[in-house]
Amino acid sequence: MGGYPQNNTSEGDTPAFLNFVANGLKAYKDYSTGGWGGRYQSVRGNYWSDATDDNNMQKTLWRWIPAVQNDFEARMDWCVQSFEEANHPPVIGEVSVPGIVKPGERVELNSKAIDPDGDKVYYWWWHYPDSSGMKEHIKIVHETSNNAWFIVPENLKNDIHIILEVSDDGSPLLKTYKRLIFRYE
Repeated sequence: MGGYPQNNTSEGDTPAFLNFVANGLKAYKDYSTGGWGGRYQSVRGNYWSDATDDNNMQKTLWRWIPAVQNDFEARMDWCVQSFEEANHPPVIGEVSVPGIVKPGERVELNSKAIDPDGDKVYYWWWHYPDSSGMKEHIKIVHETSNNAWFIVPENLKNDIHIILEVSDDGSPLLKTYKRLIFRYE
């Protein structure tokens, strides 16, 4: 282990890979939006550095760790169990996004998800303020329902990133996501 100045041989490649996992966040399209591999900011050109969520550099990764670990456990189960014995993540149906929103507008959030294993599904709509470049959170009404809504803030200056997170009650508990980006006018 001559080349490593520490007691372990971790290399830190995992975050680079995790944003490519097909979980619905699509963070590979723009590393500043955040996903399982963290959230980053462009320093100059194609040189990126860790960003902060809630003024915490580690939170861009920590917030996702339980879902990442459960996903890895499920993938290991897929190697040794039949499809029927293993758990699979929920599938989120289409979510219509109006595209352009205006300050003061009420925006409806509607979706339907199914679980391929027949497990119960749970919805959670949440605003990702750091990804949106905002300090304040947008309140989502009925955030644990498949039908929710929010009011576009009056002082909006950036796009709004809303994450739909759907989990099942299987073992391990699995999550899938849909990132909705609302452009302001």
